[in-house]
Amino acid sequence: MANKTPLSKYQIIVNAIKKDIGDGILRPGDPLPSENYMSQSYGISRMTVRKALAVLINETYIYSVQGKGHFV
Repeated sequence: MANKTPLSKYQIIVNAIKKDIGDGILRPGDPLPSENYMSQSYGISRMTVRKALAVLINETYIYSVQGKGHFV
């Protein structure tokens, strides 16, 4: 059995949001929680949250509206 590399903190957020989208918990147009809320909820820095959001934007799971937030 091969050893699996533990997921990085940002990847945990990416996977959690992808799962919520896949499960229908988050639907197109739904807002994501704020960066501050996510950083407090996961106990990580805002920079880590931003990295996760950047990955999701790059993979077209979410989009950003300046001054409004991030949306599915």
